[in-house]
Amino acid sequence: MLTRSRVIAGASGLAGEPPDEPLPAGIPQWLRYEMAADIETELLRDMNLSAQNRTMASYPIRLNAGEREFSLTQAGLENPVFIALGRDGAPNEIPQPVEITNLSNIYDDARANRRSVAFFADKPQRGMLSWIPQNGETLTVWYDRSPNTDPSAETSTFTIQNGYVPLLKHRLAAWMLELLGKPIGAMLAASIQRGMDQWQSFVSRERQEGLVEKTTYRGSRNTGGSVYDTWPARINFE
Repeated sequence: MLTRSRVIAGASGLAGEPPDEPLPAGIPQWLRYEMAADIETELLRDMNLSAQNRTMASYPIRLNAGEREFSLTQAGLENPVFIALGRDGAPNEIPQPVEITNLSNIYDDARANRRSVAFFADKPQRGMLSWIPQNGETLTVWYDRSPNTDPSAETSTFTIQNGYVPLLKHRLAAWMLELLGKPIGAMLAASIQRGMDQWQSFVSRERQEGLVEKTTYRGSRNTGGSVYDTWPARINFE
């Protein structure tokens, strides 16, 4: 199972494992998730797909002062993988990462003054904080839909999912290198260009939904079929 958190870890490796520190010396984890989501939004906009088709989603939670428990009413969220704590009215303040833990560890974390969150229950999902929130505190919870993108020997036809995950990882790595002021190597640049060429070919098909101008579909002239002939032609990782 190749999750979005592993994609971000892979991109970090390609970028030289930058430290989890503010720019320009490092790249904080919350910014890596923001960049990955921005890249995915740009790609899915080409197909006119809704947020429900994203592999990763974020959800803001405005905490109530003095209340350690909260509920998440947003549908379609699955596995929380990263949390950042910010404050309303402080746009220039750097969000602070918050640990995700088990419910059984919350009280130990509270005694140790560690900020953590535990999730439990379902429909709605609920959360418990290790600290007592103050006015204006907001959590941003990043969720990973964890699609199974492992290659299968039974899959004889190429699908866009096979190229989507590497493209997301390589583009994220390039963004990180640029923010660090480091050069983007020729191999990484070539991989991104190849992936974008494939993506544009996919979203430009006549039968594909979306806003990109479509070409006339003529099918494949060989018996094996086109690598983009898989139908239905849309990303659906859920």
